[in-house]
Amino acid sequence: MAKATLSPVQFHGSTIFVVTHKGEPYAPIKPIVEDMGLDWRTQQRKITSNKNRWGMVIMTTPSASGNQDTLCMPVRKLPAFFASINPNKVRPELRDRIRLYQDECDDALWNYWTKGQATRKPKAALPAVELEPQLTEKVDFDTFCKVKMKTARVIDCKFVEKSKKLLQFTLDCGEAQPRTILSGIRKWYSEPEKLIGRTVIIAANLAPRKIAGIESQGMILSSITDDGEGETLSMLTVMEPDSIPGGSEIG
Repeated sequence: MAKATLSPVQFHGSTIFVVTHKGEPYAPIKPIVEDMGLDWRTQQRKITSNKNRWGMVIMTTPSASGNQDTLCMPVRKLPAFFASINPNKVRPELRDRIRLYQDECDDALWNYWTKGQATRKPKAALPAVELEPQLTEKVDFDTFCKVKMKTARVIDCKFVEKSKKLLQFTLDCGEAQPRTILSGIRKWYSEPEKLIGRTVIIAANLAPRKIAGIESQGMILSSITDDGEGETLSMLTVMEPDSIPGGSEIG
């Protein structure tokens, strides 16, 4: 069984961790499936029932609890795998992106069979990423370096009773006590309990402040996209959380 080292790479605007097998990049598929909000057992059955189709291999990869055997898929197979997924079953903030993958796959196959080639055209609908709150002024490098960003594992997440906008997160940041952070993203996450177990990115050294009578000890980073039909928000999360424990510094 192959042993491998995880390396971060960019894939359609997201960061995934890959391993190299026989000169080709492979991605551990379980964290990708779970991050999309899909049931792993269902997807595992689909994948393992047709291993040749998906090119699956089992590799030994590092994690916070030691080396583990991991089911990995070639990165070149990921768009086709996404094309096989029902968008209505993934997290709401990912549905438009899944549909975009599927449209691209449809166009590529149609152009290949009817025109003999498939050329990828730039998609104007992919918007810029914004941090919340938005900055209207440029920040010099020394000021930016003062912001300490860390990973944080979600222990608990619930609605704030006195607010229609806020979620209350309890986070493992690798510190002696869990942190509480409030975030105004409630309208994008109607089932906050499904966020438990994810590893998010936080600004860790912001001064605490009280919101709705609760002390918030930092900020959870997220991206906002707008395709002209409304805004979609996604928290910045770690797709291979077992390999990066809460409290890991980013920089």
